[in-house]
Amino acid sequence: MMRLAVVVGAGLLAASPASADPTSRRDLEAAVARIIAHQDALSRLWPGFWPEGQPFIIHHPETGAVFAGDAAPEGPEFRPGALPGAVSSYELDYPSGVVNTVALKYDGDVADLETLFHEQFHDHQTAAFRWLGEGSDEFVDVSLIPDLAGFAAAAEIERRILAEALNARRPDDRRRLAARYLTLRHHRLSTLDPAVATAEAYREWSEGTAEYVGVSGGAIVAGRPDRARARIVEALRRDLNDAPGGFSINWFRGRAYGVGAALAWLLDDLGVDWRADIETGAHLDARLAQALGEGAAQSDPVALLRRYGHHRLRQEMAGKLARAPLAPSSREEFLAGAPLRLAIHVAVPPVRASELEMSFHAAGMTPLPDQVLALTDVSYLTVRIGDVNLWISDRSVLTEMVGTGARQIVLLSSFVGLEPLAAAAGGEPAPVDLDLGWFRLKARAATVEVLENEIRLHLVP
Repeated sequence: MMRLAVVVGAGLLAASPASADPTSRRDLEAAVARIIAHQDALSRLWPGFWPEGQPFIIHHPETGAVFAGDAAPEGPEFRPGALPGAVSSYELDYPSGVVNTVALKYDGDVADLETLFHEQFHDHQTAAFRWLGEGSDEFVDVSLIPDLAGFAAAAEIERRILAEALNARRPDDRRRLAARYLTLRHHRLSTLDPAVATAEAYREWSEGTAEYVGVSGGAIVAGRPDRARARIVEALRRDLNDAPGGFSINWFRGRAYGVGAALAWLLDDLGVDWRADIETGAHLDARLAQALGEGAAQSDPVALLRRYGHHRLRQEMAGKLARAPLAPSSREEFLAGAPLRLAIHVAVPPVRASELEMSFHAAGMTPLPDQVLALTDVSYLTVRIGDVNLWISDRSVLTEMVGTGARQIVLLSSFVGLEPLAAAAGGEPAPVDLDLGWFRLKARAATVEVLENEIRLHLVP
């Protein structure tokens, strides 16, 4: 399975603000020291996560990098200069000489370290988590939801109740509000196609647990135990309609960070052993219902919706959704947004599929059917496997899986700069090393096709 690291806009994974001054060596070393000092507590966040000696690197391109854990067995080691090959805000399996090394670009904010733990937990999930059934495709068919505004209003009320629950001082109040949340969630989903509930549960299972580990790890190294709760409440109160990318990305993936983390927090608050169940595919909401037990107070969902102003909120949501930018509804519609295209296909043998790594940061992401993502205003997109190293920036890109391989289709207004590729069309496979700033590619073997409006590259890792 391809490893995919995603940062979409500012509303999903919270990025720290840029520092006024470049992060100093002292800052980098202090961050590493805090992580090492708390590695036992970090390892207790989830069995198997952040083991003793976890290799990691904290770096800043204008300062240098500090190698730590098993990546520097003699103790933390500072190396001046930019970290070679580190183009993303984080790198999973950075080639440090030690497997499973995670590298993080650090700007001096605790939120950066939350990203370190969040992304490393995704790496842990690839080995430890097993999802059962459907729902793991990023695409959600919103046509299965007849009343989008009503759905969003009800889901927003649920988020507010979860925030109430996390802020409640008395355990009994937290239990009562958690039961209220589950009542409304069941009511909202009860009349919809089961695929909607499954898609929702999957994103909470994946992104929600990673967010919980991320904010919890950040709280540990900051020495502020209550920070995790506050960060989750902050996510629950974020206006999802402010984020670009369309309904499915905002109200499924975007919502899942805060909701999933809140469900995990409540399970820990109840003192139950829940992590093993989640690893084997249990849904967080179902596990919370089990933990609360049959005696948990139930309420009339219709009366609750009226109490929380669902009718008024639905009208508000309808207005916001009507004003939201239109997201592409199909692959063809997105590709029609520019006259020319550059298509890069990386063919990956099935036995090497797990080696394929891709990461990106984009202002907007719209999931489309068949594992297709439409990315707008890409600040960076990288694809790596073997001798293939691809970088794309400042463009809109359609990314899709083709068998075990991956294809990136870049929307262009002209082919300026790509003349060397066009000149190689029809030839034998040959190495390519091209740097246009917005497009950088190194590969040991590439073949080129030129069509009327498209240049196609076929790469072999």
